[in-house]
Amino acid sequence: MPLDATRTDLTLGIVGAGIMGRGIAQVAAEAGITVLLADVRPEAVAEAVAFWPT
Repeated sequence: MPLDATRTDLTLGIVGAGIMGRGIAQVAAEAGITVLLADVRPEAVAEAVAFWPT
């Protein structure tokens, strides 16, 4: 099923806030998709969010 970027109800869940997870989360968020980012280390999520440009 192709992604309809005009939808406003999209949510993406990502497990793992390492380099790949944070990159995927950033691209999805920039595309207007709500992102849920989880990691076994809470500080990894904080580091990922701090990495993104404001």
